[in-house]
Amino acid sequence: GPFSERIRITSTAPSAPGLPEQPYHAFLAGAVGGYIVWGRYSGVNYQLVLYLASRILVGCIKLAREKGIPPFSWKGLTFTK
Repeated sequence: GPFSERIRITSTAPSAPGLPEQPYHAFLAGAVGGYIVWGRYSGVNYQLVLYLASRILVGCIKLAREKGIPPFSWKGLTFTK
């Protein structure tokens, strides 16, 4: 789709000659592509952004629990499928 094409184009953009690609290049390419695709408000875009934000939040909480970071490491806090 259009999002994946923009990611591919922006992530394969040449960097300065002789300098290696930095870890944040993929993040910047995703941010630019996401802004271009989802920058305008619509109901569908809004729902997609809410869904992605919730998935990212759940993933961060699971990672914090695995690393033993309180309060996410409490035994009573569980996520099940």
